[in-house]
Amino acid sequence: MDTNGREEQSPRAPRVGAVVAGGADAAAPRGGLDRRRILLAAVEFIDEEGLRALTMRALGARLGVEAMALYHYIPGKESLLDGVVETVIDALYGDPDVHMMAYASWPDYLQRLAHGVRRIALAHPQVFPLIATRPPAAPWVQPPLRSLRWMENFLKTLIECGFDDAAAVAAYRAFSSFLARPSAAGGLRAGGGHRSGGGERSRHPGGR
Repeated sequence: MDTNGREEQSPRAPRVGAVVAGGADAAAPRGGLDRRRILLAAVEFIDEEGLRALTMRALGARLGVEAMALYHYIPGKESLLDGVVETVIDALYGDPDVHMMAYASWPDYLQRLAHGVRRIALAHPQVFPLIATRPPAAPWVQPPLRSLRWMENFLKTLIECGFDDAAAVAAYRAFSSFLARPSAAGGLRAGGGHRSGGGERSRHPGGR
């Protein structure tokens, strides 16, 4: 049951590369080429062919262009892989069951976020190991919630729920470590079924 009293459904995370802006196919010719289309095509490619098969030449062939055309938008393969990780993690923002703040309680917020990451792992099993192991942009950003925006949102939400700064950072590290474990994607139970913490703020060590 959500906060508006509606019965929750168990959302499925859309495969990130399946739809691009404007509904165009990811393998459109160069006339519609841009960085986002290239990254979406790369996600699709890894889903279907595996990470080992991904090269700039192979990706260019999928998009109907020469590999050199990709370098106008992506400096090289390392940048491409970073973009793939960013693209897949950004899908959390489009997951209707993942909240950007703790509407019910901080445990509910964490559970929803964990299920969102699980849905990404299940939708993109070939990509998720890359998310979990790719070096982050900064040493304090931990996979799989490896974007600065998600890290800041996580810390802000827990602090608003009563965590002090140190407790919020410790929770972020522990939560990220749990989600990065190979067993986490399969270990979380499927679908919605979130146990709401109601209107009360759950107590925790380090809270104010």
